Amino acid sequence: MSNAVATSPRVYGIVATRAPVALIFRRGPSDWFHLLRWRLDTGRLEPGVWVRKKVFVRRCDLSSDGELLSYYLSGGVEGQYQVFGGISRAPWLHPLVSWREIGTWGRGCRFVEDASVAEGRGRREIELGSRRVVVQDNEVGAWANEMRRGWVEAPECPARHPKDVWDERRSVILQKPCATNGCVLWLIGGRYQPEGGIDGRVPRYEVALASGEVRRLDDAAWAEWDAAGRLLVATKDGWLEARDVSAGETMERHDLRGMKPEAQEAPEWAKSAMAAREA
Repeated sequence: MSNAVATSPRVYGIVATRAPVALIFRRGPSDWFHLLRWRLDTGRLEPGVWVRKKVFVRRCDLSSDGELLSYYLSGGVEGQYQVFGGISRAPWLHPLVSWREIGTWGRGCRFVEDASVAEGRGRREIELGSRRVVVQDNEVGAWANEMRRGWVEAPECPARHPKDVWDERRSVILQKPCATNGCVLWLIGGRYQPEGGIDGRVPRYEVALASGEVRRLDDAAWAEWDAAGRLLVATKDGWLEARDVSAGETMERHDLRGMKPEAQEAPEWAKSAMAAREA
């Protein structure tokens, strides 16, 4: 009889800024990644690609409508170690467009929703059928996705050293107020660790209620607000939850444990930027 103990998956999410959608990145077993699209309005969790490549999750981005993924990944291509960026339909990785990256130290790209803003480094203007997409290099640092989604450095956050290019040396303290319930979510720590977490980051979370009570979220590997004021949480033991923190209740729960890789070709709608998504 085997004495092996199953390892809980590592989970991270990116929430769309203008749609009730979150893209969930699940790592495990081993070096497999599974992408899932979480419909926050209906509670539906839509499975996507399984891929045995290194996905640099924190260098990815989700378009504001939750439809497109800007990805950054590495893996063997005909026996070679290569790194690629590109755009796909979430939660799949079928490339609508792709490009070779300089290496694992690159930044990845973010979507530029307002094409009239000043041109930034690595800007690309891409035609996907009748849809025009603009991307440019991510800001240098470990918390780019959080900062673009309303997180800010807390007053007590240590200053970033001018020579700390990738923001690896300090233990950050970020906060994000909820737009609907008066609570504030805190991200604490997250100093770079070569092993564990997502892209070497293992932060902890706390939530300050409107009453002033502070609760530690010791089970949270990732946490974020949705537009309805629910607290989205990926737990360290592999559950995906939506919580009402004021009432202390879990409103929605999905079990991400025990999933096994399943090779699947992307559906036809995921191979075109304009095709209608399957219901």
